[in-house]
Amino acid sequence: MKKSLVFRILVTALAFALAFTFVACGGSGESADQPEPEPQEEQPAPKPEPAETEDEPAPAEKREYAIVYPVIHQFFDPVTEGAEAYAEELGNIDLIIQAPEAGSVQQQIEIMENLISMKVDGIAIGSTDPEALAPYIDQAVDAGIQVVTFDTDTPNCKRAGYMGTMNYEAGVEMAHVIAKHLGGKGGVIILQDVPTQGNLVERLQGIQDTMAAEYPDIKILDVQSGYADPAKSVEVLEAMIEANPDFDCFTGIGGAGGPAGIAVWKQRGWTSEDKKIITFDNTDENIDGLRAGIITALVSQRQHMWGKIIIDSLNTLLDGGTIPEQNDTGVIEVTIENIDTYQN
Repeated sequence: MKKSLVFRILVTALAFALAFTFVACGGSGESADQPEPEPQEEQPAPKPEPAETEDEPAPAEKREYAIVYPVIHQFFDPVTEGAEAYAEELGNIDLIIQAPEAGSVQQQIEIMENLISMKVDGIAIGSTDPEALAPYIDQAVDAGIQVVTFDTDTPNCKRAGYMGTMNYEAGVEMAHVIAKHLGGKGGVIILQDVPTQGNLVERLQGIQDTMAAEYPDIKILDVQSGYADPAKSVEVLEAMIEANPDFDCFTGIGGAGGPAGIAVWKQRGWTSEDKKIITFDNTDENIDGLRAGIITALVSQRQHMWGKIIIDSLNTLLDGGTIPEQNDTGVIEVTIENIDTYQN
């Protein structure tokens, strides 16, 4: 009995010792002195890197250009249309289109003076009188305005370059076309528009020189000016016909020539079989006269190209570049055979 009692006492003591040890250790098996970890602050998610974007180009600088014709005439409509369409395409070009009435030299001088005072960026001009307009072109250039010439050149000035028809060569071509359709012989009467207009002077000289050198059997019977006035041109042409009834061909070297010829031929009941009209320019009226059998042939310029060339040339100059001294856009003979294809 005594031994059993001692055994129970030992077991009981051991149980108390184990219980004390469990409580002292916090009941988890970890050290009682180790502090519990503090909760971590939640870190914000990193912001995404902004996507790389290309810098947008700065808008093109606005430029103001003026196109000054030598006279108000339908011939220049394709120039205006081409220039306006191209300016709209580029988006930074403002255009001023002006011309003197009836080829007035004084009006064109006043137009130039006004454009200089406006300080436009560039001017393209077909001078009614190269000698009279040269000082005003120089004034424009001295004022920092870029100036080019077209249709009719003003070579003795500070203009940067000329674009359009080489008019002496156009006169040479006209002489060849006349000679072909006359079979190398006959009489010709010629109507000029403004007699001081440089391109018309050069065309006339090209015709006269070529006839004298290559076609001695073709005689130029008379040359008169109608000053680009439709009514006066008809009157002058009628007077030439009365004075030279045996002529074989009428040639207009300016814009008023073809329409004057058509009006007179209709009044007289003539066709190209009676007397020939061989004239410059592919205006609507001239094309209609060709289709109707009144006009025999046209020597056409390529003025539909000039508007774009003018703007490109002025842009090049303002950007610090250079342009050709002369940019020949050429001419082409138009007859009933190629009337629908010559511009292709």
